[in-house]
Amino acid sequence: MRRLRNLGFGRDRVADSPAINGKISEYAAAVGLAALDAWPQIRARWRERADAYRHVLATFDLDRRFPAGSACAVAMGDLGSPHAAAIAAELQGEGVEISCWWGKGCQGQPAFAGWPRGPIPGTDSLAARVLGVPFRLDLTESHEPER
Repeated sequence: MRRLRNLGFGRDRVADSPAINGKISEYAAAVGLAALDAWPQIRARWRERADAYRHVLATFDLDRRFPAGSACAVAMGDLGSPHAAAIAAELQGEGVEISCWWGKGCQGQPAFAGWPRGPIPGTDSLAARVLGVPFRLDLTESHEPER
């Protein structure tokens, strides 16, 4: 059931069967609606975290790939080069919860192996360049990964 409601993905982010995006219950939706009153303050905190990321990423000349003014509950970094998988493996070895955000794209998932498709160079390029990085309101610049 988890794979069915999570786009067919398991922990490995490999979709091996058709699925849906059904990850929110009615209760969770009600809680979300109730939280809307605090949204302006929460959004400001997300932007503060995003600004902190831009500050750290500037050290590695990656801040231009984390757009100013943007902030949400997920963060993706475009490395600008096709080395995301190698960098993700290195960071995971250091205890950083990071992933190749789009894996190999839908066209690389076993669930869609039998479907007709053509070249998708844009997707292939993004999949090789973009990492999903930890991004939470309680994450600080000095945060040490749990071991």
